[in-house]
Amino acid sequence: MKLAPKTVLAISATAGSILQLVGLWWCFRSGWTEVNLFVGLLIFALGTPLSVFGIERYALAIGRRDLWALTGLLGPLGALIITRLSPGTTAASAQPVKPRSAVNRWVGLALTVVIALGWLWAARIWLQGHEWPRPNAIGDVKKNERLAYERLKLISEAQARFRTRDWDGDGKQTYATFVIHLWQDVDLQGRPVAVDLIPRELGFAMVQPFAVDGYYFKSLYSRALSADDGADQAAKGGRTGFRNLNPEKEWGVAAIPTVPRETGLRVFVADETGAIWTPENAGAWVTVQVSEPAKRGWIEVQSMAHLMELQGQTTYPVPGSSARR
Repeated sequence: MKLAPKTVLAISATAGSILQLVGLWWCFRSGWTEVNLFVGLLIFALGTPLSVFGIERYALAIGRRDLWALTGLLGPLGALIITRLSPGTTAASAQPVKPRSAVNRWVGLALTVVIALGWLWAARIWLQGHEWPRPNAIGDVKKNERLAYERLKLISEAQARFRTRDWDGDGKQTYATFVIHLWQDVDLQGRPVAVDLIPRELGFAMVQPFAVDGYYFKSLYSRALSADDGADQAAKGGRTGFRNLNPEKEWGVAAIPTVPRETGLRVFVADETGAIWTPENAGAWVTVQVSEPAKRGWIEVQSMAHLMELQGQTTYPVPGSSARR
């Protein structure tokens, strides 16, 4: 059974418009920004030919030029425009306008496939850590450091609020064990519990592949033994001279550049005291831990102005001039 052009328009334009809108929404989701953008554009690209197909068929049926199919790029607005057109002069003609040939359609399909493969290739190169796009400029590196500092402040505030409530229902009020738990925790039955003390993208940035603005935020679980800890604590830490943090009283998070000297020069560490620390020697290889940072030559960053002052006293390498570590 051959469907009427208006029916074809309704089906294809509706399906295509939904895909286009979902694609646009996906582009602006929080989380892994680059991948979300790629997936969103791909979904939009899949929906566009559907809209274009229905609009083209309808335009030809009412005697309008097939160029009206380009309104399919406008999503639902394209379908609305085409249905408001009056019939063209060829609508009543004995020689109706011929639709595009199969050859033209196959060429268009081949072009779409080539573009899609190009996107997939670009995504593959990016995911493999290829140096593309080009390394950040020094100004971008400094901006990344400032953003990392602000996000650590947000995490510190979120941890203080997290500890005021028993989110997972285990009868204990503790700090979040993982950064992502400040966005969404899990109860004793394995069900998600919305926390929303930090954005979703920051929660996922606890691992390197999901870094935001050149930094990822690693939870720390041990600190060096002090004289007050007692010798019997050494065996509990899993490493000689270290002990596990007590989540009821302690937490630690480090902000680490995704690519040292390329996306950021400084490492930052925050803990339950609310202080944020960075090594005095920016860019030096350091052991990231929560352990009396002042005695290890670390500087407490008092404010954003203080961080900018430290940046002004630091010589930054030209991005791309040093080997990746």
